[in-house]
Amino acid sequence: MYYLKVFKIIELNGSLIQDRSFMFWVPLNNYMRNRRPLCIKVLLLIVLFLFCYGCQKKDYAESVDAIEARLAMIEQRITQLEKMEQRISAYEFQLKALQESFARLNSIVTEIHEASQTNRDQSATHRKGSYYRVERGDSLYGIAQKYGLTVEELHRLNNLNKGHVIYPGQRLLVNSKSVQ
Repeated sequence: MYYLKVFKIIELNGSLIQDRSFMFWVPLNNYMRNRRPLCIKVLLLIVLFLFCYGCQKKDYAESVDAIEARLAMIEQRITQLEKMEQRISAYEFQLKALQESFARLNSIVTEIHEASQTNRDQSATHRKGSYYRVERGDSLYGIAQKYGLTVEELHRLNNLNKGHVIYPGQRLLVNSKSVQ
C-alpha cells in the first residue's frame, strides 16, 4: 500500500537559501500501519464515549437487554468453539497416530516388495541356467548329450510326447534340480 508524502528540502548554496517541496508515492511502512489501528481505536473510544454519556436522557433498558442477549449468544458460541477445539485436538492426535501407522505399513510393504523382487531375480537367474533355447539344426538327442541327459529325460522334463517336433526359439528345461 502506498501514500503520498511531501518532502521539503532546504538547500544552502553560498548565501542563497532555496526551499523546495517534492511529492513522492512512498510505500506504507510498519510505522504507518501501526498508527492506523491506533487512530481507529481512538475514534472508537470517542464514539463509545459519546454514545454512553452524550445521550443521558434516554432509557437504556432496551439497549441493555439487547446487549445482554447478544452477550449470552456470544458466550454460547464460545462454549461451542471450545468443544470444537477439543474435538479438533483429539482428531489431530488420531491423525498423527494414523500417519505413524501408515509410515510403518509403508515400510513393511516396501520390505515385502524388495523381498519379492529379490526372489524373482534369484528365480530368474536360476531358471536361466536351467533352460536351453533351441537353435536351428538342434535335435533332442544333441541337446540331451550336451547336458548329460537322455532323450527320455528331456521328454519327461518338458512334457513332450514321443515324436514331438522341436522348433528354433523353443525353451527346453534341461536341469531337473530347478523343478520344485
